[in-house]
Amino acid sequence: MLAKAALSALFERFPDLTLAVDVQDLVPYPTFIMNGHRSLPVRLTKAATAAA
Repeated sequence: MLAKAALSALFERFPDLTLAVDVQDLVPYPTFIMNGHRSLPVRLTKAATAAA
């Protein structure tokens, strides 16, 4: 539940979030117990704020 809230906030704040490397450069964990990558470099672009 916490991850869902955190990821929702992340994508809302940075809607243009993109990978900073090619997909082929991602290194997966070498185990079947944990699914993921050793690192996930991303580019953040802050969303424009509405004028008050």
